[in-house]
Order: sequence, then structure tokens, then C-alpha cells
Amino acid sequence: MKKTLLVLMVCIIIMVMLSGCGGGSKQSNMDAANKELEKAEDEINKIAEESGSNVTVNLGQMGSNLKLPDYFPRDVVPLLDDANISNVIDNKDNNAIGIIYTTAKKYDEVGTFYQEVLKDADNFNNTQLDSGSMMGGTKDGYRISITVVAMEGKGSSVMLDVNYSERAEADKLKNTLASGESVDLPDGYPEDKFPILQGDKVTDGFYSETEYEKYFDVTLISNKSMKDIIDGYENSWSDIVVEYKNLSSSDFQFEVRLGDDYSNSIDGEIKDNESKIVEYRIHIHEYKK
Repeated sequence: MKKTLLVLMVCIIIMVMLSGCGGGSKQSNMDAANKELEKAEDEINKIAEESGSNVTVNLGQMGSNLKLPDYFPRDVVPLLDDANISNVIDNKDNNAIGIIYTTAKKYDEVGTFYQEVLKDADNFNNTQLDSGSMMGGTKDGYRISITVVAMEGKGSSVMLDVNYSERAEADKLKNTLASGESVDLPDGYPEDKFPILQGDKVTDGFYSETEYEKYFDVTLISNKSMKDIIDGYENSWSDIVVEYKNLSSSDFQFEVRLGDDYSNSIDGEIKDNESKIVEYRIHIHEYKK
């Protein structure tokens, strides 16, 4: 559904661009194009709502030779040299930015250019259209979607959709870790038996209980290595028996028990490779007697 909306957005914007190239003044043509764009935005959101999609479309404003925002990751998602930016969509609520530009190059040449750009992206995908292509993937912490559509006799139109949620989350974790702030552990958490590693910050926690068991779940962030986290808990949690331990390049699992009273597990993953921030969760299962 989201891919369909993206194609629809590009096609509508191209039609609006072409319709704004009449015989009036440049400004009056652009004003008319933006009015049409507002109508198109309403129609697309109506289609999305009727289709049960939670995607909200913001088509921004049309222009010519618009300035690329300073924070757009041009080193990760470059524009062609002759790019004429006609639309900038800044959606800070969804940590996303969209750029639409035209180029004199043919759509297959543009497609080849962006396939090279995304050749090392994770989860790379490429869908061929009748007169264009859609591709996407994750690169350097950005989720990237690129749509290329041929403009008859006028080169190509390119839509770049860049989502930086992953980077925003990493920055948030980094700031939380630096602030020294930590939320309280859940009421009743057995801290005397299972202390938290010094310096790690609690970001969330909850407690639940049944007739026979108690559950404590705590989420933390750390700037320690995953190995140091596992070793730290193995050394600080006294008298535990390690039942399972697994450590990869990006995540880890650690399971222990303490007599017949507790079975615990810890799992986590690297959230920001650059800052080496790890987010992990402690799950404590206490059996009532």
C-alpha cells in the first residue's frame, strides 16, 4: 500500500508540475500548481484512509531550484549533478524528509545511478515499472526509498524518501545515557539478588503477577560492550547457574537460574554502532512458594 501511494504521489506531482507550465507568469503558475497539490494531498490521504492505511501524506510545496536542506544526507543519498529540486517535504513528526527533483537524464540511466548508490544497502529491493523503477533499502542508519519516473520528452522525475528514525532513536539513547537520568526500577524488583550494572540507565520497567509467579521486565541502555554486559552480570549475580549464553556481532542472549526460585534472561542488541550504545532487557521470573 505504501509503495502504491508513493508512485501515486510522484505521478500526481509530475502532473501538477506540467500543468503549472502554462502561459501565465511563473509565480501564478506555481501558485496554481500548489493549489492543485493541496487537492491531490487530500485525495491521496482519503484513498489511504479508505484502504485502512495509517500512512499520512504531506506533499509540501512546489517550486524551482529549491535549496536542499542542510541536514539532508547528501553523502548517503546523492542527487544528480543537473538536479532541479521542485519539492521538499520535511516531516519531522515521522523523522522523514522527501525530495523531488527533475533531471534531463533518462529514467534507465537514473535507475542505474541509484542502484549503484544502494548496492551495499541492507534489504535492497528493486521494482521495475513501465516507465521507471522503485528501489529501497537501509544504508548508514537511513531507510531509503527512491522512485524514478520518466517524463515524456523531458528526462526524469526522481523522488527520494529518507527516513532517519533509526538515527533519531540512537541520538535519543545517546542523550539519555549522557544525561545520567534513569527511571525507577519496578516495585519489588529483587535488586539485592540481581543488581543493575553501575553506569547503565533504566529506560523502562514493569511488573506483573499471577497466583504462582512474579515477572519483572527492565529495559536499559549501556555504553559497555555486549561481552562486558554479560560478564558483568555473570560476576555480580551471586550463585547463579548459567544455562545459555550467546554473543554475535550485533546481539546477545544470556539465561540463568538461581535455585528453584528464579529463572532470568537478558537479551540485547547494538542500537548505534558509531557510539557503541547497547540496549538490553532483563527478564526476571520469580516462582512463589
